Amino acid sequence: MDTLSQMLTKIRNAQMARHRWVLVPASRMNWNVAQVLREEGLIAQVQPADLHLRIQLKPKRIQRIWRVSKPGLRIYSSYKNMPKVLGMLIISTSKGVMTHQKAKQMQVGGEILCGVY
Repeated sequence: MDTLSQMLTKIRNAQMARHRWVLVPASRMNWNVAQVLREEGLIAQVQPADLHLRIQLKPKRIQRIWRVSKPGLRIYSSYKNMPKVLGMLIISTSKGVMTHQKAKQMQVGGEILCGVY
């Protein structure tokens, strides 16, 4: 299992168990995705802790979080053909990791990492 999938699963499980904090494996991608989640108001804060990231969750903010592009099957999309979703998609673009709305606004496509609502 890749580290992004681990992070999403740990956040999902911690949210269901009503935990306030969760430790996830540290990687640059996890840090960037966590920053996007924080900017969108879905998590309270992210702190680096040794080889982990310590994420403070907000109660009942994330209803569903799932991985879209997987190591065995990468999913890419241009800004013109971005799928419509109920919540938001997190995209890895050449301009950095961002939401699908911001990617459309900046007219960049990329790999669809995960979806959240």
